[in-house]
Amino acid sequence: MNADIVLKNALLILPGGQPVEADLAIRGGRIAAWASQIDVAATEEIDVAGSPVIPGVIDPHVHLGVFGDLRTEAGTETLSALAGGVTSIGCYVGGPDPHLSSIPRWKETVAGQLATDCFVHPVIGTERQLNEMPEAVERLGVRSFKVYMTGIPGLLDSVDDGFLLDVFRNAADCSKPPRICIHAENPQIIERATARLGAQVTSRYGTLLDWETTHPGVCEAEAVSRALFLAGMTETAIYLVHVSSRETISLLRTRKPSFVAAETTSPYLTVTAEQADGVLGKMIPPLRQPADQSSLWDAIEDGLIDSVGTDNTTLTRAEKRDDQSVWKALPGYPALGTHVPALIEEGVHRRGRPLSELVPLLTEAPARLFGLYPRKGALLPGSDADVVVLDLDHARTVHAADLGSRSDFSLHEGRSLRGWPRLVIKGGHVVLREGRLDPAARGAGMLL
Repeated sequence: MNADIVLKNALLILPGGQPVEADLAIRGGRIAAWASQIDVAATEEIDVAGSPVIPGVIDPHVHLGVFGDLRTEAGTETLSALAGGVTSIGCYVGGPDPHLSSIPRWKETVAGQLATDCFVHPVIGTERQLNEMPEAVERLGVRSFKVYMTGIPGLLDSVDDGFLLDVFRNAADCSKPPRICIHAENPQIIERATARLGAQVTSRYGTLLDWETTHPGVCEAEAVSRALFLAGMTETAIYLVHVSSRETISLLRTRKPSFVAAETTSPYLTVTAEQADGVLGKMIPPLRQPADQSSLWDAIEDGLIDSVGTDNTTLTRAEKRDDQSVWKALPGYPALGTHVPALIEEGVHRRGRPLSELVPLLTEAPARLFGLYPRKGALLPGSDADVVVLDLDHARTVHAADLGSRSDFSLHEGRSLRGWPRLVIKGGHVVLREGRLDPAARGAGMLL
């Protein structure tokens, strides 16, 4: 056997998080083999000297083109992702247009710009989109959709429970039932919590702690409870996006059916409302308290959290309105470029969690949940050669200007993070070596 690349003396993190000391061979853009020792002719042999080697990270929760140009962000944000070890992303495609036409347009717009592979979760918000679901699955290969139980003011409307139940019924009737991603919050609880602040909402600058009081953890947990009940009527596979609160974790400890998967995000796991700078950390649901963060980490240890994404929503300080009050600032932040090192810093270095506990949530689990396994999310013969070599002790101080994003801020600005990729291989090609990214890295595509 000949190989294009052989990684020597690697600590492979295999499916299930099992670490194995081995060599890894890559040929023709795929994993060719791994074994305790591989001695074959290779175009390039790289001794990684015991460094952890993981599958390319899959971020299942990304927004592109919300506040900026979609085509531009398809390039900048996926290059930023690639430099941080993220090789595949799941993007939410919204808007009022029929998805049978909007998804092909979306794909055409990003074509030739993506540096990562990409799959989509169309947002279901209209009757037309609801009725199109079976055809979108059949014709376009869609594997997942998203519903907002609470909308985003000015961007997306909330859907009622009757609409949500119809989404579940339509999903169950599809030839290949898709997974339904759920933004779970109760809009009435949010409205009344905001009203209790009264004039504070307009007369005070406000803090992220004030913002969090308007989206209390109970509003997430209550909506999750309703979603679980309604999905149970048809046993529709659902995916709870960006779980943020200890109240939701308490609920999932007593009630998490097999058809339910739960995601949290790296910002919720690594930043609290008290730590974030000014209004830059405003998000929906909000950054929360240290107790919520600890509850999320405990849920990871106990197997209640199934995957970790970013909820990346790229915007600049000017677009976010960071010079205005927290009430007027827009929600969202870039997170792709710091996703992996932030989790390693907080989870491995600060909390003492084993890397093998974290890696499956970033790789194997999202691949399985969205129908990509074992092509993605594994270091198995035949899997795509998306490979990340980590340096767990390499520290870098975060500066937004160094991350390659269109954004000009980071939640981790000025913070030293340990655990950056030293080598990233995408589709069998080295695209990052010792921190230097190939700016021409392109050619990745859609995974529909």
